[in-house]
Parts: sequence; structure tokens; C-alpha cells
Amino acid sequence: MLDHAETHITQASVISPEHPGIQMRARRLTLLRTQSLAPTQKTARPPDATIKELQVDVEKIVNSLPSSAIQDFVRHVQPILLKNCSTARCHDSSGNHGFALIKPTFSNTIPQRYSRRNLVSTISVIDESKPLESPLVKMALTAHATTSFKPTAPLPSTETGQWKHLRNWLLQFKSAALPDTDSGPLVFSKSAPYLLMQRESLPQMPIPPAYRDAREGISETIDPFDPSSFNTRR
Repeated sequence: MLDHAETHITQASVISPEHPGIQMRARRLTLLRTQSLAPTQKTARPPDATIKELQVDVEKIVNSLPSSAIQDFVRHVQPILLKNCSTARCHDSSGNHGFALIKPTFSNTIPQRYSRRNLVSTISVIDESKPLESPLVKMALTAHATTSFKPTAPLPSTETGQWKHLRNWLLQFKSAALPDTDSGPLVFSKSAPYLLMQRESLPQMPIPPAYRDAREGISETIDPFDPSSFNTRR
């Protein structure tokens, strides 16, 4: 599946080398190869070699991102996600939900290596075609913990400022439609759906009404009067 996706990306690069969406898909391919590496390489290589290779892949993914996306994640998005997700043990490093966040146990300072892995993990639950309907949105806006802790939404509707930070950050990952290839449209998510983080248990969802802008949902009044027909000489 990953080889098939790589073929599509290569073909798209030949057809439209300057297309802005190609780099995004190439970065997602690298991410999926990282996710699929751990279970297969552990039996073929010593643990140290596997860890080193995974670390290189994490660095490669992070370094390919715009600096603004990295800074916004560290300053705003990561604190939002860690506030309740990791605390409720729903998505901490010991969780079983696929998507996991790393949080220091005895310190309020998050090491850079933790932030980088949290960033890569977060990217894996972003839908680039519809970032505001990504599984990440469901995890941030709804209570979904199944532990003994009381389920709480990491981002309650009262925190409109934090939602704006998350929303603006997600929109940085929106990519335009990629060109068609000889094998058909380049749709990466269909090439390796089994590697995407918990798509069935964390389905895409529209933004809840409480988080929408006040002007959303207000339709413009359309005047049925056509001035062109009025001005036409008869």
C-alpha cells in the first residue's frame, strides 16, 4: 500500500512538480512509514537500531514542517491537548487509543524530544483535505475518556480563545486537491487507511455549534430583483 502511494506521489510530481499539495502527501507517507516500522523492524534489528531509525524519521518529519506550525503547536496546541487528554489517561503514553501524548511526570517543562513526538503523533490524526473535521477535532471538543476518571472535553466550549488557536493551526495543514495520475486521482488516505490512527473509533466530525463563529449559518439575503432586466430597453 505504501509503495502504491509513493508511486502516485512520484507521478504527481512529474505532472505538476510545483503543486503545493505534493510535499504534504510526501510528508504523510514518511509519517506512515514511521508508524509501520516499529512492529516489523523489532524482530529484524536490535532495539537500539530501531529506536535510532525511528528518531531519524521523527526529525525528518518535523524539519519538513513550516516553523510557524511547529511554534504554534508548542506554544498553544500541545498545552491544550495535554491539559485533559494526558491527565485523564485517555491518550497518555500508557493508553490504548492509538493516539498517544507524552507528558513529563515530575516536571512542568516539556523536553523538545517530547514535543517533537507529540507533534508527529498529532499530525497523524489530521485530515488534510478537511482539517476542521479531523479525528483530532473530536478528541479536542468531546469527552471520550473510558477510564475511571470523569470524562471531560479537553477543550470546553467556554474556551473560545483556545479553540481559535487550534482552528488556525489546523488550517495550516489544509492542502488543495492533487492532480490526477495515470492510476487515477491521488488520494493518499485511501492508499493506506489501516495505518491511520483509530479512524473508526475516532470518526471525523463537523464543528459543534458551540464552537462555530457567530456569522456561520447565516445565509445572505438574495434579492430576486434583477436590475439588468429593468434597465433593458424595450
